[in-house]
Amino acid sequence: MKNWATKVDDVSNAGFFSDNNMIEMEIGDMALKLNKYNIKALHEYDETPTPSILTEVEQLILAPFYVYNSYNFVYKVNNLNDYEVDKINQIAKHFNKVQGIYFEDNMNQIQLMEAKSMSLTLFNDYIEGGRVNPYVKAFYLSPSHEVNISGSVFDIMKSGCIRVFYKFNKEFVTPINSEDIVKIEHLIEFFNINNPSSYVTTPNKLVFNESLLNNFGLRLLSTIYKTTFCCIDSKSNVILYLGGTNK
Repeated sequence: MKNWATKVDDVSNAGFFSDNNMIEMEIGDMALKLNKYNIKALHEYDETPTPSILTEVEQLILAPFYVYNSYNFVYKVNNLNDYEVDKINQIAKHFNKVQGIYFEDNMNQIQLMEAKSMSLTLFNDYIEGGRVNPYVKAFYLSPSHEVNISGSVFDIMKSGCIRVFYKFNKEFVTPINSEDIVKIEHLIEFFNINNPSSYVTTPNKLVFNESLLNNFGLRLLSTIYKTTFCCIDSKSNVILYLGGTNK
């Protein structure tokens, strides 16, 4: 029995997946079949030049496209009325395919697909120059040396693994100091607007052990959300999903 994390058996009532991008995509596909939503391509981004800098938020969104570049990712920006239009436009310029999701003729989400090669090259330059923000570095660019698997975390998921859920006991997670919060305030703002209820991501080959309590990614999510959780492969202890919820 781990005192820093508690096993969760009844995941359906835990509120883990109430508002995250991945589950919303599944619900969105179902709604589209019922003709409740419409998807339209936003062609105004087709010929726009790729920005030469990456903000904290742009690094967050581009990271999975960079790390898992053989998979077809879709990133959704929610709550468009609450996030500044120029910031959304800046983010969209990094993608070849941008779609708007409309409900009753009102666009309430944007889907980002197919990251531009120039943007991924720029992201790599940020890695080599040590300019990647600590959240992205902790979750996507610092795989555990204990992980001994071929392929990616998604290959484990496809293998029919046994999944086990845990809730982190917040008092054991190392708090983020005020200096670090100032450095990533735009990232915190994005989480609060885009994922106010919950958020989930797939870290790059992190192992479920006590060292996670010092992982900057988990520490940040523990600052933003009431509850943080993860789903692991029971055999390898590799983390499949990690996220936070305010439910």
